[in-house]
Amino acid sequence: MAYQALYRKWRPMAFADVVGQPHVTETFKNQIITGKVGHAYIFTGTRGTGKTTCAKILSKAVNCEHPVDGDPCNECPSCVAINEGSVYDVFEMDAASNSRVDDMRSVLDAVIYTPAQVKKRVYIIDEVHNLSSSAFNALLKTLEEPPEHALFILATTEINKVPATILSRCQRFDFRRITTADIAGRIKYICEQEKIEADEDAITLIAKLGDGSMRDALSILDQCIAITKGMLTADGVREAVGVMDEKYLFEISAAAKAGDTTAVIEIFDKVYSQGKDVSLFCSELLSHFRDILIMKTANEPQTLLDCTTETLRMLERVSAKYTVESALYAIYVLDEIHGRLPFSVSNKRVEMEIALLKLCSRRYSAEPQAIAARMSELEAELITLKAALDGKTVIVAEKADEQEMPTKPMAAEEPKAEKKEKPKPRASTAEERAKAKEILESIKQTAKQNDELMIFSRLKEASAYYADGVLTIKLPDKFSVKLFENGTAKSQITKYATAAAGEAVVLKLTSVDDEIEAEQEEKPKRTTKADVSELADAFPDIIDVEE
Repeated sequence: MAYQALYRKWRPMAFADVVGQPHVTETFKNQIITGKVGHAYIFTGTRGTGKTTCAKILSKAVNCEHPVDGDPCNECPSCVAINEGSVYDVFEMDAASNSRVDDMRSVLDAVIYTPAQVKKRVYIIDEVHNLSSSAFNALLKTLEEPPEHALFILATTEINKVPATILSRCQRFDFRRITTADIAGRIKYICEQEKIEADEDAITLIAKLGDGSMRDALSILDQCIAITKGMLTADGVREAVGVMDEKYLFEISAAAKAGDTTAVIEIFDKVYSQGKDVSLFCSELLSHFRDILIMKTANEPQTLLDCTTETLRMLERVSAKYTVESALYAIYVLDEIHGRLPFSVSNKRVEMEIALLKLCSRRYSAEPQAIAARMSELEAELITLKAALDGKTVIVAEKADEQEMPTKPMAAEEPKAEKKEKPKPRASTAEERAKAKEILESIKQTAKQNDELMIFSRLKEASAYYADGVLTIKLPDKFSVKLFENGTAKSQITKYATAAAGEAVVLKLTSVDDEIEAEQEEKPKRTTKADVSELADAFPDIIDVEE
């Protein structure tokens, strides 16, 4: 006997065997039991959810001589003949290849005749949305008032293309996407019956790849067992189907968050060299960031994610590095490129690499999502820095609160206090000078690598002083100080300095101009001839200036 595909061999023969559609199967069973079967039905839903299967089971149930709780017995002559396809009164038509009005008329001309072998003449019209407008109009009158012995079952994946005049004459049933758990349970049962050895991870992966379609999942299983010898594993499934190992997805998301463009491009090159389709790679990476977003936003993400326990733990670790805004930005970038890839006339690899570079650094993108992600990360860094500085701030505040107000009477003349010199900063040690030089050099190199030329150029002639967690950078002029203070450069420098020092760093910016002005203020002012002349003009009776 010729080999039969698994999805055909294990097509459900009764409503009880249909997986994931209890709202449909229970309704039909009740209608069969009570004898209240309609004259026209329309089934809608995505591919592989059981529309055609339920149509065939219903055609047997209405003609079964001994139904069992609404299910066909599959043993009476009528059920056996329908299963074998030898009953001409059960007519199945593909509207995709028979969409003309003449095709529909040839079907309707036979409706008036009573069935020859069974109780009801059943017409199953698959992909009914492909019918032409004339064909739909020809069907209208017969569908509204068919003969008592006729039953119409229409099936479609695009219910929006079916005219409202047709929908109003039918009972509508919406078939839901089958859950991964239900598909996995069915695959496990089939593997047991077929004596196929498969581990749980492989079954779960096949069910996930089915994407809500039982037929797709069983076709993938068929393909895997044809290629794999012995135990079917998750790696064997990936190799057979051509999907990417999820470890690459986690490596890319981690490297992208760290801004490691080299690692991201190298990982993609490895995937590309293995012959993986760029569009499929983009789709899987998009789903991966969707999982990260679910981890960040859902209270119980495990109920929304179709993954193993180990994958869930890995998602927890990588999602901790992301903010909601940064995950949304990644999804936006990948979704945009995923929509363009099928129509790309240039190198798809180049477009994908550009998208990956955008994931590594938001500065490559001027989109609102990129700006929002950068602001979110900056806020998080500021909160972290404030928390690190709270201890010092509190100590200063306590000391200020402990100062007592003067209690001496205002009338009493107090002796003039001697002018105190401003405390000079303590001399830095050789170790601190070396540390400051090392931190400043690290900041310049990081800015250069990130193409932040403004920061790099302004720091080329700067010097630094580091003591007690405070980094003082002396810039060439006041303009550089204002430039850093007014923009985001100061926060970037603080971030780089903290990374280089290995501890929270407080950044203080000064300039050579500030020191010159301070020295001029400290020097006693010399009296010039112009000053004397000005005083003499103001007080001529007191001051006499000799020529």
